[in-house]
Amino acid sequence: MLTGRKEASQNANDGGSPWRRALRRPGRIAMPLLTLLGRVHDGMPLAGTQDSHPDLGEFQRQAKAILNSLTHSSPARSIISSPPYVYYYVIEDAVCYICMCDPHYPAQLAYQYLEQVQHQFMLAHGDQVNQFSRPYAAIAFDTRLNRLRREFLDPRSSDNIAKLNANLTQVHNVMRSNMNEILKRGEHLSSLEDKTVELKEASKKYLSTAKWAAWTSAVKAWAPIIIVVCVIMIMLYVKLG
Repeated sequence: MLTGRKEASQNANDGGSPWRRALRRPGRIAMPLLTLLGRVHDGMPLAGTQDSHPDLGEFQRQAKAILNSLTHSSPARSIISSPPYVYYYVIEDAVCYICMCDPHYPAQLAYQYLEQVQHQFMLAHGDQVNQFSRPYAAIAFDTRLNRLRREFLDPRSSDNIAKLNANLTQVHNVMRSNMNEILKRGEHLSSLEDKTVELKEASKKYLSTAKWAAWTSAVKAWAPIIIVVCVIMIMLYVKLG
């Protein structure tokens, strides 16, 4: 009886949120714990999990690191290990859809979830993707996103088992990596960006110096001629005057 009261109290403290309880007890609940949608070309997040829960902060940062590491040549699908969880992502129409699950969640179901998110997001905001100018501009999509997450909450439900049985998605050929590789790649890209900025600044300084040098050189070349012409004009003016 005391155990039941303790569990009820714990559930109340967690706000009744199953993903929060899952973060505390990895492996017990295998739902998609986090979702992030963002543009590939600039890494700007458009929609996703909006929660200030401290247990989720580091995983949100990791998801954003994955998003920022992507380029136009990145694989369309990838599985990224970050113990005790796993990230899955799908890139469609220059938008990346990322979810984090515990390792017991079926990969095929995770990809079905991301495909559903992609389909719903394109229906709602497909023509606005390139127009969004600030992070999480598609926050209105959160309602649909949370509805989809609830549908994929329990991989053992009859609906999700049916989805798995009907699923044709192959995951054994999907590229796999780990979070350390992603973070190193992000540091490398950041270093390249810094060097690019430095080169641009150096180029601007060089062009400015070159223009000044060209101007002073032209002045030195034409100065004697200008002086002679001015002297002749003054002499003619004095003589004729």
